[in-house]
Amino acid sequence: MGRSMNFIVGGVLVVVGAVAATTIYANWNEAVQIVSMGVNYIRYMGAPAGTISTEVAAGSKQPMPTRQNSSVLAMAPIRDRTIGRATTKR
Repeated sequence: MGRSMNFIVGGVLVVVGAVAATTIYANWNEAVQIVSMGVNYIRYMGAPAGTISTEVAAGSKQPMPTRQNSSVLAMAPIRDRTIGRATTKR
C-alpha cells in the first residue's frame, strides 16, 4: 500500500506541475508581472524603515516632482499637430 500511494502522489504532483507550467507559459506576460510583484513584496517586507529607495535608470534625468493640483495639468500647453505651434488645452 505504501509504495503504490507514493506513485499516486508522485503522479498527481507531476500532473499539477505540468498544468501550472502550461498556464504560466501561455500567460507569460501577466505571470512575470505577478511574480515580480510577489518577489518585491517578500524582498522588502523585512527592510528597516527609511532604507528603501527608488532607483533611476542610468543615463536618465532625475525624475520630475509630481504635481499636486490636477487643474495645472489640464491647462498645460499641448502641441497642435495640424499647425505645429503650442496651444492651450481648453
